[in-house]
Amino acid sequence: MKALHLAGPASDRAREGLPAGEAADIALRLKRLGLVQVAETFGGTDSEVYPTEDGVLEARRLLDLRADTVARFRHACDVLLKWVLRTGGRDSAVAVLSYTDDPQCSFAGEPLAEDEVLSALDYLADNDLVQIHPIDNSAMVRITAVGTRCVLAGGSVNDYLSRQPNGGDTYNITNSQGFVAGSQQHVLQNNHVGLDASKLAEFAQMVRQFAPTLGAADNQQNQITTDAEVLEDAATADQPEPGRIRAAYEQLQTTLTAISTATPGLAMLVQAGQTAFDAAFGG
Repeated sequence: MKALHLAGPASDRAREGLPAGEAADIALRLKRLGLVQVAETFGGTDSEVYPTEDGVLEARRLLDLRADTVARFRHACDVLLKWVLRTGGRDSAVAVLSYTDDPQCSFAGEPLAEDEVLSALDYLADNDLVQIHPIDNSAMVRITAVGTRCVLAGGSVNDYLSRQPNGGDTYNITNSQGFVAGSQQHVLQNNHVGLDASKLAEFAQMVRQFAPTLGAADNQQNQITTDAEVLEDAATADQPEPGRIRAAYEQLQTTLTAISTATPGLAMLVQAGQTAFDAAFGG
């Protein structure tokens, strides 16, 4: 894997999709994560970035992840529903193809393709989370009240739809094992015994580490740090409470996505949070 020149020709960075002003900052973040090495060239006017062994492994993992069509579809449903609410609010419709303007509408560092976006939005519409209005050769999409509740509930679209009653009596049982509900046909048992929230704790620590580099205003940076500490406390409790963890995670992600300066580093951090959440609760 070849080196990337940070101060070399602009075409070097353009091929990698890196704005000139952000390349050095991203390289520093990756260096702190142990994914790259940064070497200054003779004279100190340029720097070259080389992947470490861990960086190569992470790159291969992301490439493999990109090929996982199920993971892509699940993630597309999650980020697109949030994008519709974030962009259009509760009342306004947004152009479907304007998703390309939002760096968070990506998967494993790769922008979502038009066909998978349309497929995900069709699925959201089938479940009454959004409404799609065809216009000429394009379409507009608007979030529904159900879709808004889904986003505010935290977690994934799959989590939300799985929690909805599908007829019969529904039982919500926490910290129980081996429970059988008499003659009822439809029983929902939420068993949170052994919840592993360690990845969310690591995510919270990562957010606190990178908060000063996200380009947020001072008040936003303080809020990010506070929200990260709340999530870390919830995730490392002796008896983790799923509801408290979900609420803390959603608050932190909301604060992150409110940062007006969208950067690849911020998008990568938001994606890391979603991955950690899926590891804890299942995507």
